[in-house]
Amino acid sequence: MSAGQGVAFAIAPAGPGAYWLLAAITLLACAAPLVVIRRDGLGLSLKNIGLAAILVLPFTASLAYGVRDNSLRVEDGRILLRAARFYQHDRPLADFDLARARRRRL
Repeated sequence: MSAGQGVAFAIAPAGPGAYWLLAAITLLACAAPLVVIRRDGLGLSLKNIGLAAILVLPFTASLAYGVRDNSLRVEDGRILLRAARFYQHDRPLADFDLARARRRRL
C-alpha cells in the first residue's frame, strides 16, 4: 500500500429485520397518543398522532437510511470503521494480534 491509499472491505447492510423493527417502533411511537384517547378525546389524540409522526418519521427514516452505509478500511497502519453514518472509530493495526486472526462467517 502506498501512502494515503488503503484497502476497503465491504460490509453487508442491515437485513430486512432491522427495517421491520424500525417500522414497528415508529408505528408504536406515532400511535402512543391513542393510549389517552378516553381522557383527551379523539380530536386531540389525532392531533398528537400527527405531531408524533412529524417528529418521529424523519428521525427513523434517516436512521433507516444510515444503517445501509457501513465501511471498514485499512489505511496508513490504522483500521477505520464507519457504521450507520453516526459512528466512526479508528485503531492502530498494532493493537490487534494478527497472527491469531481467523476468518469467520458471523
